[in-house]
Amino acid sequence: MPVIVVCRIFSALSARELCTCSLVCHEFAKIAAIDNLWETKAMEEVTVEGLYVGMLHESATLQTSWKNLYKKYVSKQMALHEKRIARAVYDYQPRGVGETALSKGDMVQVVHVDEKNEVWCLIERLDQDSNSKAEDQSAVEDLPQRGEIESTANANARGWVPSGYLEEIPRKYIRKRGEDDTLI
Repeated sequence: MPVIVVCRIFSALSARELCTCSLVCHEFAKIAAIDNLWETKAMEEVTVEGLYVGMLHESATLQTSWKNLYKKYVSKQMALHEKRIARAVYDYQPRGVGETALSKGDMVQVVHVDEKNEVWCLIERLDQDSNSKAEDQSAVEDLPQRGEIESTANANARGWVPSGYLEEIPRKYIRKRGEDDTLI
């Protein structure tokens, strides 16, 4: 079968199907590694605007394959959809060590909810540098207890707040690339 025909067929496959086809033979593996196939997949499947722009910037500035960019940004997008995003509905001034201040309207990620009484939430501000965020936010043993966070500049980015001061944002209100709606 001509390579152009196989490319046309592969372009209609999902990323998972494309990877499966690459295991059939060496010729299919070479065709499945063509950068243009992965560029198209990445452009179609990365729908979160900030990630899309970051992916385009990275593709223009770094010498990396579109397959690697696809894997990186699709996994980031999946992680984003698993996060619980909330908005502060009231101002909150910390009353103890480890707590953080909130202003009405602040957007935060809920990292952990206190399992004992569900009154306190460990949050991270969304406007802070994402590189400073913990990689594994599900490990309860790594989470600081209320009163354990030091009073530093980073403590303002992450800290405990009463859960009653937060309103969870439903997934449908997170803006996607190409849409005009914003976080309401």
